[in-house]
Order: sequence, then structure tokens, then C-alpha cells
Amino acid sequence: MAFWKKTTKEERKESDVSSRVAADAVRFDVREQKTEKQETEQEKKETTPVSGGAQKILGILRGSHMTEKTSAAAEQGTYVFRVSSGANKISVAHAVQRHYGVAVDTVRMLNTKEKARVRGRITGWKPGFKKAMVTLKQGQKIETL
Repeated sequence: MAFWKKTTKEERKESDVSSRVAADAVRFDVREQKTEKQETEQEKKETTPVSGGAQKILGILRGSHMTEKTSAAAEQGTYVFRVSSGANKISVAHAVQRHYGVAVDTVRMLNTKEKARVRGRITGWKPGFKKAMVTLKQGQKIETL
């Protein structure tokens, strides 16, 4: 017991206060570092493009659906998009208006069924998806599809 240093109550209080201040400073530094990391992650998300063939536009539009039939319809003002499975007509109309800056007249929705694909003895499935056929108001066009 003789090897412990005897301290007064005042010395103990001073050491407790200084250790608390140091601990608070460390906690504060950690909070600042986390916020800087969060900011850099948000910047990366904003600047990083979405990879893959289907590009997400505002979380609703997955991309344009181009076939011979849809390109012929585009000449008359009807454009076809692949959309998320939870999208509805109103959300698709708002997404097209915000992204392309055009006035939407009507929106028609349809679900394509999944299809069986057979290669020899192996049967696989081609997944289905949801499409939206968007008709623009007279005189409106989407140039970048």
C-alpha cells in the first residue's frame, strides 16, 4: 500500500476535470471527422454516375425503351420508358417533366410478363419489367433519347 501516492481531494478534482476536458475534446474531434467523411461520401454520390445499362432518372425512370415500334411512335410524340416497379402515372409524369422539361399530356402504363427461354434442356426466365408510354402535348419533343 505504500507505493500508491497519497493525493488530496483538490488534486483529484483537478485531475478528473482535466481528463474530462481531454475526453470531450477527443469526442468533438471524432464528431468533426465523421461529418467530413459524410460530406465527402455525399459529394461522391452526387458526382458518380450510375453504372449499368439502365440509368436511374430521379429514382423512377430507368431509361428509354427503344424498338422499331417505339421509334415510330416517338415521331408522333409518344415516348416509351422503362420505369421502376413501384411507379405510377403521376410520378412518371412528374419525373419526365422535371428531367426533360416538357409538358406531359397522358401516361399509359403496362407490365411485361416474364418469358421462358429454352436452351437445350435448360429452361431459364427472362425477367419482366414495367413500361410507361408518355404522350407529350402538341409541339413538344424530347431530343436526347
